[in-house]
Amino acid sequence: MAAFYTISWLTFRIFPPIVQRAPHLDWLYGITTLFVLFNSWSNAFVYLVNNAEIKRVLRRTAKKVLQTSSARAIEGQNASSVQ
Repeated sequence: MAAFYTISWLTFRIFPPIVQRAPHLDWLYGITTLFVLFNSWSNAFVYLVNNAEIKRVLRRTAKKVLQTSSARAIEGQNASSVQ
């Protein structure tokens, strides 16, 4: 994670002066943008994974979804066995 952060912000600081001197390297702006975006997304992902409240809500939601899908599967089996 630290390496990814370092790479993304180094490209953010280093590539612009290089591109100003060599216009044919405009595509480096795209790489810089991707690195910064991925860094932002990874920060959000790490926050969500480590947040206790989010974990609790996700577990509760997963239990409800699993219980609902299990109940529907059982109902479907019972309906097909009656016919």
